[in-house]
Amino acid sequence: MDNTFFGLMDINGNIPAEMSKEIAEIEKEIKNLTEKQKHIKETLCVAMRENNILKVENDFIKVTYIAPTTQERIDSKELKKDLPEIYNTYCKISDKSDYVKIEAK
Repeated sequence: MDNTFFGLMDINGNIPAEMSKEIAEIEKEIKNLTEKQKHIKETLCVAMRENNILKVENDFIKVTYIAPTTQERIDSKELKKDLPEIYNTYCKISDKSDYVKIEAK
């Protein structure tokens, strides 16, 4: 009998070194690209705000400036503590799918 879980890990939960290395490299690349994207978005936001530009579009991208707003939310922790009957009446429970979290070291 094969002691791997779909060929990915053994019965002790060990992932092969080659796969672990590839995952770590991908996670680092995603992190770097996300940071680069954040910097570009911040730069565009400042430029668009300062120049009153609401939308820019070309063959590759469409960028829309979204002005700051306020948001009103219910403090569910306080509501549950102070008015548990109302909290329970309006509380909506949603299922969340399972997933794996991967972090590069």
